[in-house]
Amino acid sequence: MAEIEKEDDEIGIIHLDLIVTGEDEKEDKASVLEALTSDEFKYIITEYLFTHLVEAIEKNKKSFVAFRLPQQEQDYVLEKSQYKKVLETILTFTEQEEDYDKCATIKKLIDTI
Repeated sequence: MAEIEKEDDEIGIIHLDLIVTGEDEKEDKASVLEALTSDEFKYIITEYLFTHLVEAIEKNKKSFVAFRLPQQEQDYVLEKSQYKKVLETILTFTEQEEDYDKCATIKKLIDTI
């Protein structure tokens, strides 16, 4: 089964273990899809990724490692040109949670980019 975890040893990097052990390719894809659409994943996006995205914006970073797939030894880097789109996605999740104070904060950030 696919797992999502946030490791504290590297602040800002979300470690995603998307290795599946099923023998059925459809089951494997369903397991990964389930993990990536779970409430836990939405929480990770709206909390951890948002926090580190704000830091990147405030420090004017050109990019940062957002996700790490340790089994594949691959990092997913967010470039500055992607920050606005990611914030818009986080805004959508936050609106679904009806956290309107955070929505206002996100909208202000989007306007500054």
